[in-house]
Amino acid sequence: MNRLLFTALWAVMTSAHADEAAVLDKDFHAMMAWFPGVYDNQKQVYFEREQEVDEALRHERIHHVFEPVYLPAFGEHVLYVQGHLNDDPAQIYRQRIYAFRPDYEEGAIRLTIHIPNDVASLVDAHLDPAKLSGPVVSP
Repeated sequence: MNRLLFTALWAVMTSAHADEAAVLDKDFHAMMAWFPGVYDNQKQVYFEREQEVDEALRHERIHHVFEPVYLPAFGEHVLYVQGHLNDDPAQIYRQRIYAFRPDYEEGAIRLTIHIPNDVASLVDAHLDPAKLSGPVVSP
């Protein structure tokens, strides 16, 4: 009887784990389809000025690009990230390599953020991915 109970319990636990993994896979693929893109708070900045929000409370204009790149050393799901300020592409304040992966043990999506060694040589790597092939980027 104990053997039958143990087998049934094991089958239920295995099935539940498989269902959780399937949900995580679905969510992960949806996130990876939605995440890449260009994000900008131009409307927020515009309306704060139009509504005469106190200058000390106004947001600075930021613009980010999240572009998928092929860097197998970092994993399968990798994005190049570049952000600039004040509607000026020369005012780059952030360059990163984001590597995403599902973590089935924790039921979560993991993000590892890599900071390139030589950011100057990677400017606009989303437009010229060949810039990412050199030693300036290492996992």
